Amino acid sequence: AIHVQAAFDPSIAVEAVQRSLADELASTEMSLSLCYVVIDSRVGEIRFANAGHPHAFRVGRDGDCTRLAAVAPPIVFSDAPVEECVMTWRTGDRLVLFTDGLPDALNSRDERLGEAKILELLSKMRNDESPDVILGQLVQLVERHVVGTPLRDDLAAVIVDRPA
Repeated sequence: AIHVQAAFDPSIAVEAVQRSLADELASTEMSLSLCYVVIDSRVGEIRFANAGHPHAFRVGRDGDCTRLAAVAPPIVFSDAPVEECVMTWRTGDRLVLFTDGLPDALNSRDERLGEAKILELLSKMRNDESPDVILGQLVQLVERHVVGTPLRDDLAAVIVDRPA
């Protein structure tokens, strides 16, 4: 939050996070994926900087899922400059970001749910469903896949709509 308050530009904010966490992450042998998005509905765009977070999408009214591409590796693997990207934010668009716990959920045969099934669900959802309904559908998808197998990771999702 400190870095976001100091920089409106997503790439500058992500680079600041990189600098502030570099020593701590190096000493713990951990990395961090991060996608920082600024939504500007007035001009109809989303500006983002994605440091290795694979599960970030703009879902169009037509169901087309467009990945917010990573422009840098996860934090700690590189200190190279992070690019800012811009994507249109149209009426009826939906922004969906989720953690790897959703696609990595395993059933009793150690089979992953996979990202494709999540994107299939998202592409079928229409704009009259609220983010709460979509979140519920995502949880049900995972539950149907794991069928009682304990989860090994967290499940988190962020869903933001641009109403029609």
